[in-house]
Amino acid sequence: MGLKHCHFFSVCDGHGQNGREVSGLLKHRLPFHVENQMKRVLGTHDFTKEYPASQKVFDALLEAFVISNDEVKGMQQDTRYR
Repeated sequence: MGLKHCHFFSVCDGHGQNGREVSGLLKHRLPFHVENQMKRVLGTHDFTKEYPASQKVFDALLEAFVISNDEVKGMQQDTRYR
């Protein structure tokens, strides 16, 4: 997408006894999914002319979080917070 000065920050905490493993997975996978979904939704958008519609950005972020959450649920470790 060629965006300069674009950053993604997240805090992933509170995933039970195996929180370190969950955070480790999310640290690597969530930014990957965010980038892929942004490219999918906004890949042809011309950022030099206008900002993208906020709903498109929201949809891309939501899908990235859904995919990441599915990966967490698929982990072999117990990820429930008790």
